[in-house]
Amino acid sequence: AVLAEAPLVAEGRADVDAVGRLVRARGRLLGAPEAEREAAATAVLAALESGVLRQAARSPDVRREVPLHLTLPDGTRAEGSADLAYLDEDDFGESAWVVVDFKTDLEEGAKDEYLAQIALYADAVSAATGLPADGILLGV
Repeated sequence: AVLAEAPLVAEGRADVDAVGRLVRARGRLLGAPEAEREAAATAVLAALESGVLRQAARSPDVRREVPLHLTLPDGTRAEGSADLAYLDEDDFGESAWVVVDFKTDLEEGAKDEYLAQIALYADAVSAATGLPADGILLGV
């Protein structure tokens, strides 16, 4: 939840004070003990300084908590919410979306259902925008 609101930074250090305020507020709402709040702040700060989120901070179009839906070939409707999507423009003027889903349990690799989920999210963004989209799972 904190990653949905924390300010993205293209360069330099993440805003420790802003992250701390967000973690304290969310922690109070959830009744999280101090150890969990400290772990959350550490994880959020590390994620904010990752290459993926620094690239997002440089994007001209960043979206958080993006509701998505896609009708599959068999008529099934897939719905979800991507944690982050941003437009990436390369040096040649080509644009593509990057769809990011945060996961807290990637220590032993991505689960098949997570890979399927992010692929569907990327397909949904591509279908909605007409631009290519890649999906990334970001461990936090």
